[in-house]
Order: sequence, then structure tokens, then C-alpha cells
Amino acid sequence: MDAFASRRAWAVAAFLALVAATVQRPAQAQPYAYMSQPTGFVTAVDTLAHRIAGNINLGGLPSGIAVTPIGQRAYVANDNGFLSVIDTNAQAEITRVAVPLHAGHVALSADRKTAYVVSQPGVGSVVSVVSTYTNTVIDSISIAQALGQPLVHPSLPRLYIVDGAANVVRVMDTDHDTFGTPIPVGGSPVALATDSAGRRIYVANQASNDVSVIDTATNAVIATFPAGSQPSSVAVNPAATRLFVANRGSNTVTVINLATGTPTTVSVGAQPSGVDVTPDGAYFVVVSAGSATATIFNVDTLIAAALVPVGGAPEAAGDFVGGQTSTPEPAGILSGLWWNPAESGWGVHLTQRRGILFAAWFTYDPAGAPKWYVASSCTMSPPLPCPTCVANAICSGKLYQTQGPRFFIGTFNPGAVQTTQVGLLEIRFQDKDNATMGYTVGNQGRSVQIRRQAFRPSTPAPAVDYTDLWWNPAESGWGMGVTQQDGTMFLTWFVYDNSGFPTWLVASDCVVSPGGNGCSGTLYRTLGPPGPAASLTFDPARVSVSVAGHIDVAFTDRDNGIVTYTVDGVTGAKAITRQLF
Repeated sequence: MDAFASRRAWAVAAFLALVAATVQRPAQAQPYAYMSQPTGFVTAVDTLAHRIAGNINLGGLPSGIAVTPIGQRAYVANDNGFLSVIDTNAQAEITRVAVPLHAGHVALSADRKTAYVVSQPGVGSVVSVVSTYTNTVIDSISIAQALGQPLVHPSLPRLYIVDGAANVVRVMDTDHDTFGTPIPVGGSPVALATDSAGRRIYVANQASNDVSVIDTATNAVIATFPAGSQPSSVAVNPAATRLFVANRGSNTVTVINLATGTPTTVSVGAQPSGVDVTPDGAYFVVVSAGSATATIFNVDTLIAAALVPVGGAPEAAGDFVGGQTSTPEPAGILSGLWWNPAESGWGVHLTQRRGILFAAWFTYDPAGAPKWYVASSCTMSPPLPCPTCVANAICSGKLYQTQGPRFFIGTFNPGAVQTTQVGLLEIRFQDKDNATMGYTVGNQGRSVQIRRQAFRPSTPAPAVDYTDLWWNPAESGWGMGVTQQDGTMFLTWFVYDNSGFPTWLVASDCVVSPGGNGCSGTLYRTLGPPGPAASLTFDPARVSVSVAGHIDVAFTDRDNGIVTYTVDGVTGAKAITRQLF
């Protein structure tokens, strides 16, 4: 015990995929879908992890949204007279630009230097031209008509804006701020989309239940496609092979093959308010106000890959999917092992991505047997203003316990994993290395200081840092935490014993291989005093440690690896991959 404690080897990570996808999507794109809520929030949904990435409080009445396909900013027009600028990494509002009242729609130029905001302060409209470099209004154009959603041509100096009352699309020369001849379209046009080359403009017409196709070479309608009842939004995939039309009145999306004109109808949630395509063209996202959901569909199969409940009455007008990152987002600044030095024998492993913390708490049950709890979505409130702005940050979330199948006997059955909420967790950070952890488990509650666990001297960062949560997607319900410092990896393995109860093992001194892509070490198990459900105090003198076996980890690349182990005479091997959330 003394040798083990001298290394301060007290941390373990626990992960349970509470909402696990049956098929992992490619890691090369991680766009977000943004939708406005009538309560003054914008909800951001991670379309890769299939979960809410943040609820951003803007106040007022947010409406139209424009987000860059690849970049770090989203722009939201607000009825109260401002344009919100959102950092898509932190999922937080970083500034506001004052524009006329009743700002309802926004569009971005292809070079992302300019945002065009359409407001209706009176009978007519005002188009505010905003520099995204300085976040200031650099021009303002008034027009007598009440205009709706705008769209910037990707290569020509043109701004297309729907005029629902006159059944036309108006075209503004952005070099001279002048309007040309309006283009007649169907009844009550409400939404626009274009292909990446800007050869066609597609116009959703709500009253005539169709889509007008404008040839941008002539600015004339060359075709009309039928749609469902009351089309509210339209989008086209990057390859310009498919058109997607959200039909608010019939709770459907019409998918049109642009080569043949053949339509296919897909049923979606109630009152779909928006449809958009992910930048890689693999998925399209449908936001449904009536069912308060965002549904992610595979473009090729037209089958739903995930349905994400978002609450409220979400609306999505404009280009609302974007903020892509080219590689999986690394664990954030708060990630790592945390403990209380005066209470050696328990701890918590934190993994941060954006404004979400995954807290895995390793402790003991009322009889002193090892047990883990998990807060899989400890949400920052308010959201972090930047990825490294963590001073005085607070996260709070629900605590869960699990029961599962026997891990070391037979085949792991993820369907046997059961999850129960047992309490609440709150962590208040003084800085990146110190915090106060408060919890309730059953009828017990406590507040205790925790600090980052440093078990090796500070050294330059490794070429690949494997500090993260790791799991096997085919066996949701168990996982492994890796914390890397200097030439040591601290492995924390959360599994189930031969009765199906959650237990944890730890390799506190897993020596990194010469190539830096794996480690080898002894596995330990511990017994301790009664846990948080039974006692408000912790006696480290009652902690005992025994050898459980041996473990080897070999990472095949930065995001995948193989675990080989011997535990109580049982040998085996498991594939692991980074867990994104």
C-alpha cells in the first residue's frame, strides 16, 4: 500500500455511452447544427456525437442563422435589434453588433468577410452590411418592401432576397447597393439555397407548395419542382445532385434527384422548420419545431442516423449547419486526474470538450468495495467564453450508477447495461488546477476541495497525447481512461465484476514504450471505507491495495488501440478508440 500511495496513484475514469450510436460516423468532420428558440436561446447540436453541445443564452428573440461551413463563427439575427456572434468552439456568444429592430435573417458572403442582416423596423426592410473582421455595420440599405431570407451568390456580387408579399426574389448588386429587376417565382417564397458553384438558386414557395429553380446566368426561372405542404426550408448537397425541401404542413422532407427530377418523400418530426446539409455532404439535418427534435439523416440511404431531442420549439432558418473541425476535437484544458491529497484513495477523472465535462468518479460502495459513478454531461453554465477561459467556471449534471454483464467471463453484452440516476454533481473551478466538488448521492451530500493530480514532473508535450476517454463502440458500457505525463500513462479501467456490479482497476505506473505509442504495467484493485452513499467522511487509512494482473496497451494510431490483459488468471484483448462527445 505504501509504495502504491507514494506514487499518488489514485485516479480512474469511467464511461458509459448513455446515448450510443450503433454506427460510428467518420471522424474527419464534426459540424454543429444551430437552431433558435423562442425563449432567447440558440441550441447547438453536435451532429457527430448526436447530442446537444450547448444552449447559448442570447436573450430577445433569435431567428435567422448563418454559420460558416468550416470556421469558428456562427451569426444569429435577433428581433431585439442585434446580430450575435457565436464562437463555435466554446459555444458561447462573444460579441453583438447593433442593427435595426426586428432583424430576422442573415447570410454570409463566400469569403466570410461580410454578413448581410435583413431587418423590418417598419413597413419596409433594412439590409445591414456587417464586416465580420471588425464586427461593425459598414453600410445600410433601405428598401420599401418587407423582405425575408437572403442568400449571397458564392462568386458574383449579388444578394438574393425573398419577397413573400410580391411573390418575387429581389436581386441586389452588392458592389453598388442597387436592386435590379425582381424575379417572379411561386406563391409566398420563404427560403433560398444554392449549389456551391452558384449556377442555380432554389426557392421554396410556401403557398404554391413547390420549388422554383433560377438560372443565375439569366436570373430567370427555368424549372419548378413539386414539394409537400407548406415548404419552409430548402437545401442542396455540395455535389448538387440532391435537393432537400422541408415541408412544414405535411411533416415531411421532399428529396429531389436533380439529375432526373424524381422526388422521394421522407417522414420527419412535426412542423419541420429547417433543413441543411453537412459540409461533407454525407448527412442532412432536419429541425422540427413541433416535436422539438433535430434528426440527422444519411444522404445516400435517406435513413435516420440519430434523433436528438432539443426541447422548446426550435426554428432553423438559413445555413444553420457548420463550424466543422477537420480532426476529432482534443480533450480540453480541464481534462485529467483530480483528487484530494488528504483523502488518498478516491478521485475523479475529468474529460472536457467545449462546454461539456465528462466526470468519472471512482470511489467505494457502502461495504467498501470499489464502485464508480459518472456524470456524462456536466454542462458549463454559463458556457466558457473561450477554450482556455476556465477561471470561476461551473459545471453541473446528473450522477448515474450502472450495472452490467460480467466483463471477464463470457462475451460482453451491452444490452445488459442498466443505468440509474442516483444524485447530482457540481464542480466549481478556481482555475485550471483547483476546484470544489459538490455532490449528492441518495440522501448524502458533501462539498470537498479537489486539485489536479500530478504524478510525474512537467515535461514537453508528447508528439501524440493519449490523455482521453477510450471505449469499444461495439461494447458500450465499459471503458478506459488514459492520463499521460512524462514517461508514464495512468490507466483507469472501469468494468463489471462477476456479479455484474461496477468495479474499477488501475495501472498507476504504466511505463510508456520507447516509441511513445503504448505502455505496459501492473493492474491493481482496491478496497476502502464506506462510500458517498453511506458516509460523509473518508478515512484513507482504510484503503488497501492488491495486485489484480497485468495490462499492455498498443496504440495503432492516434485514435485507436489494442488492450491486452490478464486479470485474476483470465486473459483477453479488446480494441479501443477515442470516445467523442
